[in-house]
This record gives sequence, structure tokens and C-alpha cells, in this order.
Amino acid sequence: MIRLNARWWVPPALAVVVALATPSLVSAQVIWLGKPGADPRGPQVKAALEKLGYKVEDVGFRAQKGSDPTLWIALTAAKYAALTATNVLEQGLNVWIGISGVIGNEKAVLIGGQVWTKYVIEMHQSNDKVRAFLGAWEAAKTDDDRKKAVDGVLGRFTIAVFDLEKGQYVDAKDFVNKNFTNK
Repeated sequence: MIRLNARWWVPPALAVVVALATPSLVSAQVIWLGKPGADPRGPQVKAALEKLGYKVEDVGFRAQKGSDPTLWIALTAAKYAALTATNVLEQGLNVWIGISGVIGNEKAVLIGGQVWTKYVIEMHQSNDKVRAFLGAWEAAKTDDDRKKAVDGVLGRFTIAVFDLEKGQYVDAKDFVNKNFTNK
């Protein structure tokens, strides 16, 4: 499991990322675990995430459709009580790593959904960037090298926030400003 060092990224950068947020691709015909047509690697993704210590709510897959990319989605219970940038980013990164470890070099968008109170915080990243991160992380010899690896994968990604009670997406920038602490 990757642990983030606060010196490797700047919390205000999260505000820049959030400004890029768009509603999720998840609503587009995802097939969840145990449903007809589900990808047989779904249980492997679930097992990989459980091995990392996450409580997995569900795993979903959507094959590439036209110009829409293949999606892999894992919904995990938040492993934190306090909503800090470090907690969210660390869990999101490790969920991406867990999914990527199962699907290998497959071209896909990985979505790590963290269920926190009545919200799902979704972090979206391309598997290509996660694979590049893993290579750079494994080759890293110094903290500077690790920081560069983290910057490559967390420097630009998409975040979306879904309100489970209202059944709709909320403004991610507003959500972050109201709920996150920068510790």
C-alpha cells in the first residue's frame, strides 16, 4: 500500500483538480459484480482491494462503447473519519493500484469511489497514468523521485461527488471547500 507524504504534493492543488471535475461516467450502463455480463476479473479486483485492507462495496465494469473508454469502478468504504485531502488521495491512489494490478496494461479509466457518510467521492484516472506511476515508484531511489511519481498520477485527475440521499451529483468544488481539511 502506498502512503503519501504531505511534502510530495500541495493541498491547494486539489482545488485546481476539483475545478476540472465533471459528472461521472459511472451512470453509463455499468455491469456490477454478480450480474449477467459482468467481467470475470471483477472478483479478482475485489479480492485485491480487500487484501489492501479495504471494505469493498461493489466492483463494476463497462466495456468500451464507441468513443467512451472502458471503465473499471470500485466502490470502497472510506477508511477515514476525517475528510482530509491526504486521506482521500491516498485511498484513491491505492484503489487505482489495486484495479490496475488485476487488469494489467488494459486501456481503461479507473474510478475509485469512496463511500463517506452520505457521499461517494469518485476519483477518475487513466490506467496508463497509474501504470506509469507504478513504474516510476518502483524505480524511485529518493524522496524527490517518489514525489515526481506522485505528481504524475495525482497532478491531474477528475473528481466527482455523488450524494446518495439525493441521488444526484453535487458541485465537487463546493463540496471540497465545505468538507475537506488540508491536513
